[in-house]
Amino acid sequence: MTQRTTLIEPDELHEILGQPELVILDCRFSLQNTESGRDQYKTAHIPGAVYAHLEETLSSAVIPGVSGRHPLPVVIEIEQFLREAGVNQQSQIVAYDSSGSAFASRAWWVLKWLGHESVAVLNGGWQSWERVGFTIENESMVPERGDFRAEVVHDMLVDLADIDSVAADSDTL
Repeated sequence: MTQRTTLIEPDELHEILGQPELVILDCRFSLQNTESGRDQYKTAHIPGAVYAHLEETLSSAVIPGVSGRHPLPVVIEIEQFLREAGVNQQSQIVAYDSSGSAFASRAWWVLKWLGHESVAVLNGGWQSWERVGFTIENESMVPERGDFRAEVVHDMLVDLADIDSVAADSDTL
């Protein structure tokens, strides 16, 4: 399977459906109704997809006054989810949503932060899959457990001190 690291087209995903290295993450979510994505997944999703909830999976708990709205997930917890989703070091992961890829892109970034390179976003998201008329299903999948181990890429993060340092050195901020 050719490694995909940015975008994948619906026909390309269709060609590799069912391959053991493939893990599909359904990241549909709505900030207005946090259960709508899960409900959509239960109604219809790409065959073999596993649901990844923004607030339960792709973020950690909010700490009032300390964290933002969707803090990075706790590494050990997201690592556990990914193993349960069937992710191995060599897995090709494809993420999709129905919100202009905002939530799928979050999954893409989190996986890159965890050191997983073979992750792509479905170009056009759920709508592109539906428009082409490829098969959908409504059964939840229980994949074979993976053995993914995170290798966090620490330089993908900046903290407030880094921002303050840049701001102090710049007249443009």
